[in-house]
Amino acid sequence: MTKHNEIISYIKELEPGTKISVRGISIDLGVSEGTAYRAIKEAETQGYVNTIPRVGTVRVEDNEDKNIEKFTYSEIVNIVGGICVAGKDGLYKRVNKLFIGAMTPDVIEKYISPGDMLIIGNREDAQRIGLLKECGLLITGGFKCSFEIEEKANDLKLPVILTDYDTFTTATLINRAIYFKMRKKEILFVRDVMIKSPRCLKPEDTVETWRNTVLETGHTRFPVVNEKGELLGVVTTRDVADSSPDESVGNIMTKNPIAATSDMTVAYAAHTMVWQGIELMPVVEGKQLVGIISREDVIKALQYMYNQPQVEETIEDLLLKNFEAVFEQNKVTFIGTVPALMLSHGGMASFPSLSLLMAAAGLAAVIGNKRYEAEVENFNIFYTRPIQIDLKIVIEAKVIDMSRNFSKVEIAVSSEEEILARSILSVRMFKSR
Repeated sequence: MTKHNEIISYIKELEPGTKISVRGISIDLGVSEGTAYRAIKEAETQGYVNTIPRVGTVRVEDNEDKNIEKFTYSEIVNIVGGICVAGKDGLYKRVNKLFIGAMTPDVIEKYISPGDMLIIGNREDAQRIGLLKECGLLITGGFKCSFEIEEKANDLKLPVILTDYDTFTTATLINRAIYFKMRKKEILFVRDVMIKSPRCLKPEDTVETWRNTVLETGHTRFPVVNEKGELLGVVTTRDVADSSPDESVGNIMTKNPIAATSDMTVAYAAHTMVWQGIELMPVVEGKQLVGIISREDVIKALQYMYNQPQVEETIEDLLLKNFEAVFEQNKVTFIGTVPALMLSHGGMASFPSLSLLMAAAGLAAVIGNKRYEAEVENFNIFYTRPIQIDLKIVIEAKVIDMSRNFSKVEIAVSSEEEILARSILSVRMFKSR
């Protein structure tokens, strides 16, 4: 283990609230101050420590995924550009929720609970109520607090933070910080939504066994595994349609099915399932089956994700939602109307937006044809007519050449059979995980 990693491990073992210094780390671990400084900065990036003005660097509670939207008091100090005047021993604690005390003290008491932070002005009665309810205080407007409040906060280890910003600006700064922090929750992985320990069949099981399992579970698609739990295939209604009850599943299953990995994003899995027409996708680690995901699970997960307040749609999502896709062998067609989002300052469809749609159609044609992932290598576009708002257009992408690692796609944009643009897209392909 390198000295750098040794310092990181040492910091991770410290109790939350422990103060850290470059000189202290250097002496305790026998490393240079330069090495200690770089490791502390790395630990701060990873969220193990936080540096607070006039206080120093403090070990904070680990930032688990479930607490990703919660800040420590020390982080709030930095967000609002404030100073902590009391309760510094509690700066490492996480804040449950923030509450603006814009009401009388007796009403405030009904809403706050231990571990919250009360955003308040120079109202000492409300500040006192906040401390009695074991809440930290964020005093806005450049106001100070009394010695009595400071003393009480020190006894309770509840931080009192002062900021020169008014309450509205303070709340705006915190809200913005929450937004950027919660953006990390946008990425959903297959491991977050997959069904673990799914019902499986063995290759020696018969079609009659499959039918009984369907009646028992209500599902029609099952992974097929061997004695070691390794994925061999998937059996569906289509596979058993013309089979006798005594036929073994191993003879009719779809072998070498497209599979996901637990660290694959749900968005990637969703695109693969749509393009390949898959209702159920096994999840593997190596060859071992660890779970399954269905198209229904993926759709529900994505709907939940997009309903979260921190999530915004990408430009590609905003454009593609205006188009319907038709998938054929070696060919994909997007049909839709030009939205205002695509327009340039001149009132016509902009080059970046139209090229994005054409590239998306071309990539979909390649990926839908083979079990590959693809990326654009070269893209040549020729416009023949301007494209106006609300014009119904058809984007047709057709694979004209495909080798092991490369593919070429011809793309045409038309309206009422009049060609508006053409392009040739060169694509590099690689095996999907």
